[in-house]
Amino acid sequence: MSTLYLQSIGMSCQTRHQIEQFANTEAAKAAGIELRSGLFDWLGTPPLRTARFLDAGLPENPRESVVDNKGRAFFTIPGFHAFHAFRVKEADGTKRLDIDSTFEREREKFAYQREKFLETDPKDTCFVLGNAQNNLDGEVYGRDEADEYRFDSVRIDALQASLERLFGMPCRLIVVSRADRFYGDPAADPRVRLVPPENSEWKGDDRAWATALGSLLGIDAPAPVHAGV
Repeated sequence: MSTLYLQSIGMSCQTRHQIEQFANTEAAKAAGIELRSGLFDWLGTPPLRTARFLDAGLPENPRESVVDNKGRAFFTIPGFHAFHAFRVKEADGTKRLDIDSTFEREREKFAYQREKFLETDPKDTCFVLGNAQNNLDGEVYGRDEADEYRFDSVRIDALQASLERLFGMPCRLIVVSRADRFYGDPAADPRVRLVPPENSEWKGDDRAWATALGSLLGIDAPAPVHAGV
């Protein structure tokens, strides 16, 4: 049985979390589906910004382009939120942002992840994009930035085209969108499945995601026993 790797292409941490949950279901294991960790796992990456970043060849971020944005690191050139990067642990176990002292560590990590991403084989990989993470609205993006986390088929087309230019071959892209964050007719786009709003801060609903991914991948994949937030 051949393996199909699911790899997050953003736009937030929830995508990475949910494809890992899905890959751990018995139905996904039986179908040969596995998680592939990657560059976009824990970043906030709107699809049009990601498309431009891919077209630019995944360039490094110089020190002056990494800034503090509401207590999180922000890459100003590609326009990505780095939710968990550039942080140091205090004596009490809490973490705080310290870009200067962690920059070299994060630069090396990015270089490694970049090379790993470029080694992706699209023939056995399915890229997954999602926008259902609740705290994208208000906490990560302001009320005037809703277009950053809303999807439509034009944005999905742009991202898929950039992936295919980067890898020089067809790429499979599937999308899980919150119903109120998709413009247009999702039923007309076979790459898209919708999930309803729920109450978690960022993890999302395991069962809704498993249903959506199972439908997109053509398998019956129930969520783990402890589904939900």
